[in-house]
Amino acid sequence: MGAGILGLSCAWKLSEDPRYTIHILSDTFTPSTTSDGAGGLWEPYEAQPQELISRWSQETKIFLDKLEKEGWPVFSAKSEKVVQPGEDYEPYWKGMVRDWRKSEKTINGCGIISWTTPIVKTPQFMANLMALLSQRGVNFINYKVKTIQGLLRLFPFKMDMLVNCIGLSNREVLKDPLVYPIRGVLVILKPQPQLGYYAIDAPETTYVISRDDLCVLGGTTDKGVEEDPAREELEEIIRRCVRWVPELLVNGSIESQMKGFWVGLRPGRQEARLELDVTHPVPIVHCYGHGGSGWTTFWGCALDVNNIINKHLTKSKI
Repeated sequence: MGAGILGLSCAWKLSEDPRYTIHILSDTFTPSTTSDGAGGLWEPYEAQPQELISRWSQETKIFLDKLEKEGWPVFSAKSEKVVQPGEDYEPYWKGMVRDWRKSEKTINGCGIISWTTPIVKTPQFMANLMALLSQRGVNFINYKVKTIQGLLRLFPFKMDMLVNCIGLSNREVLKDPLVYPIRGVLVILKPQPQLGYYAIDAPETTYVISRDDLCVLGGTTDKGVEEDPAREELEEIIRRCVRWVPELLVNGSIESQMKGFWVGLRPGRQEARLELDVTHPVPIVHCYGHGGSGWTTFWGCALDVNNIINKHLTKSKI
């Protein structure tokens, strides 16, 4: 259930086993998912518990490095963090990235720490993954899951397991009170070749992610659902980004570079949920609530989901 990067990745891993017939149920497919609109930067963000997020992130980082070598739309990029005077920035994932160093340059009186990290061209990656899954015989069914009972009544084929990757929809489907929307607003620019593949994380939830297909300016992390950003909101994002990356200006303006904006509702939760649930007529593996870290944890999560399913089905047949 669900066709974002988590749902597709679980299907990707499971489809390596010829014993499984896989159906993906969703009312939203690429290029219209929240995963398609994301900047695609590998960096743990807005997700707990740290122990699991750390392991999933490392497994995904290793996988992305492998995919880059295989020609997938994944690219190594220079990433920078603006550090306030006196700030000691030592994230738990520091050891997972290459080239970590304190830069000699400063911006607006602040220091810079830089490293190398993957950036994914998200729409192309999603399209490639959908094509791969189709080649492997995965079935795609346009269906909005409203209740588990309704789903089981409607579809005639036997389901041995369900994998729940519907994110924010679990507020309604499972009545999960811990799920909430993290509203992300992005300003989308034309490609910025002067930046190349590049990312910077600055104060006030300010960031720029530059790819060769577009450049993303962000952002917001509101707990809201408004899908139409106010003009003042977009102007504020641009103002903050230009302050830290003045190279974005062309002839003193950014207007000629504008492509539009994007609003996505990330599935926030107190702690991400990945576990087996046997309280329904069909066992369910839940995999949701990763906040802004879907592209950072997707493969680690897929590995865990695959292991849970293999163990449960093996045990149930003994």
